[in-house]
Amino acid sequence: MGIGDIFNTGKFKKEIEELKKENERLNQNIGKLTKENELLNKNSLDLKNENRELKKKEADLEQIKYLDLKKEIENLEELKKEKETEVNVFLENLEYDKQNKISKIKMNIKNMEREKRNK
Repeated sequence: MGIGDIFNTGKFKKEIEELKKENERLNQNIGKLTKENELLNKNSLDLKNENRELKKKEADLEQIKYLDLKKEIENLEELKKEKETEVNVFLENLEYDKQNKISKIKMNIKNMEREKRNK
């Protein structure tokens, strides 16, 4: 009787069959876990890619906001310059009108003084 014959006897045969079934069940579980691990790795890569894209979109959005604010500031500065020019022109016109009125008043005073002397 050889060593193989010893394990095929009734004493070990049942235990060997149970171990074979347990080994098969464990191999199936390993296969399932391997598939689940592959899915997790794929999902992890997908999430990393989505996170990278999200960060890029956030950076793009910040850049757009920055450029919009910069343009708005430039527009406001241009509007400020236009308004300052308008105010300066208005003040110059006001000063011109004032000087013109002062000149007219002085002329009127001189004319009145002349008329007084001539009377």
